[in-house]
Amino acid sequence: MTGLASEASRPPDTISMSRECRSAPSLHEMYGVPAVQPPNRPNEPRISPCNVPTRSQVAFAAKLYYQIRQVGGAIREISSHMNSLHHYAKKTSVKTSAAAFAAKGASDSPRLGGEMLCLFALVALALALRLPNLNESFWYDEIWSTSVMLGSFRSTVYTIIHDAHPPLYHLIMWLWGQLFGDSEVSVRMLPLLAGLASIPLTHLVVRERCGPVAGLIAAGLVTLSPTHIWYSQEARSYALLLALVLTAVWSYDRASTATSPGRWLALFAMSTFAIVFLHYYSIAYVGLLGLFALIRPSKARVRLVAISAAAVLAVGAFVILKWVMFEMVTDLPHLRAFRLFEVWILFFDWFPMGSTLRSGLSPWRHGFADLIDRPALLIVHALLAALFAWGVLSGIRAQGRSLRSRPLDLVALAFAVPLLLAMLTLLGFERITILRSQLSAMPYFFGVLAYGLVSLRPWTFRAVTASALVVLLLVAQVTYRMRYDEWTVYKPNPDWRAAAQYLGARLDEAGSAGAVVTATPATTLIYYDRRFDTRPTAHAGAKQNNKPKSPIIRVRSPELLRLQEVDGLIFFIRNRYWMGTAEVLQERLDAAPDWNRIERHEVKGLEILTYQKSIWAN
Repeated sequence: MTGLASEASRPPDTISMSRECRSAPSLHEMYGVPAVQPPNRPNEPRISPCNVPTRSQVAFAAKLYYQIRQVGGAIREISSHMNSLHHYAKKTSVKTSAAAFAAKGASDSPRLGGEMLCLFALVALALALRLPNLNESFWYDEIWSTSVMLGSFRSTVYTIIHDAHPPLYHLIMWLWGQLFGDSEVSVRMLPLLAGLASIPLTHLVVRERCGPVAGLIAAGLVTLSPTHIWYSQEARSYALLLALVLTAVWSYDRASTATSPGRWLALFAMSTFAIVFLHYYSIAYVGLLGLFALIRPSKARVRLVAISAAAVLAVGAFVILKWVMFEMVTDLPHLRAFRLFEVWILFFDWFPMGSTLRSGLSPWRHGFADLIDRPALLIVHALLAALFAWGVLSGIRAQGRSLRSRPLDLVALAFAVPLLLAMLTLLGFERITILRSQLSAMPYFFGVLAYGLVSLRPWTFRAVTASALVVLLLVAQVTYRMRYDEWTVYKPNPDWRAAAQYLGARLDEAGSAGAVVTATPATTLIYYDRRFDTRPTAHAGAKQNNKPKSPIIRVRSPELLRLQEVDGLIFFIRNRYWMGTAEVLQERLDAAPDWNRIERHEVKGLEILTYQKSIWAN
């Protein structure tokens, strides 16, 4: 009764809570967790059974626990799906990249079509500019590409042994002559084709480093360059060398980035070996490309370096063999020492304008001070130099921002041969260079100019600069055509064909042999009339005729002229483009007591004076 009374006397909430406390199960009873006996701590207050959670609290906690577990499971499932997607993307990355590249190519196809159209137009324009005068008379240097020097394989070997140049071009032209003959057009066809091929190759090389717009501008500069036009019409190795150096650079680009570089390595090997056996100074390009391959990661790095080293070693072995067994001509009179002013003229005058605006300014007899007397030319040079410098600075900034952008490669390629010549000059070599030996640097110089132009900001300044450059090129073209009979890119071609026809007619009239006296080379006469060929039997493979021989007597010093040894007529030829000691020699002939001048005849670039022995002479 006492218990009931005491329970009845409690408040209602207290009574119901007390009952819940007594009837609520414990946590270890609900979930089967073993009960943990608390430690026996005398000073710690004991927990009343009424502090155990109620049934509703336990149900809420259990519901919250299961919800957390469901959320965790969902998170684990999402993470598993993400890992699966990651592995799938990793496996299909090549296919995805290829699909993206194909999509990009499809979107860029209009741009590529526009580039191809522009290149086709440039090549067509280049052909139109290079066809005129393709059949004009040969001059002295071009005779080395004809049957006069390469008439038989024996004479070709003789020429290779005694010539200062490497052997490959002689062998190519000997084979070319056997297949297509050695007329003026036929012999010049190979340089013409090489010159045309160098235009799209310039675009490809510059495009790889500076973008498509700069590539097209550089190709356009090559197309309109009077210097490039000149050597595309000359039967020498310089246009072919320029095209093959571009081929070596382009094949290096492809081999260093291709997943299967085999065919590009083969092209690189052929072009590098070809250029070092076309011109000795090409080892500068081969060494530079080998250095690029050495310092840049590439799948074909080892093979690129090996090919470059093999080409340099091969040409070095040839030079040593020729030096030891035969002779190595190193002191040619038309060569000179390297000068900084010559590089200035090369880049800012000879390459873009063909020296058409430079009147009487010699790169080896004058210096920077002489430009002050020509303010208009100085302004043009300064503008081109500023554009080139801006291209270099823009290249430095671009190469620092992106590893794929490599405009500074063009700067290195443009200065490769000049730096080699500077080193040879420091080593004591004095006769080592002429402007045309550095012709192969032209596309890379134009590439830097083009990159400087496209990097100008704002667009109005770029448009004004481009317009000024176009006007300059057009003026250079017009001046080049107007001054075709004057010294511009190089000395003009005298009309040796007309001279040979005149001399042949005079000899036929006289019915006897004569002699050609000249202070400068006149070997070109042999190509047009074989009666002037009195060379030794080493050239017996050249075409001959049965007419009396009329020797060509080149007199470098007037004191060596022996008139008493000459029978018949004397034809003194004075080359207006290549003076030598002609004036002194003519004075000696005019003063000779036993010889009388009887006729004077002129053709383009040549003056022919005919002398006949006096009837009173013994």
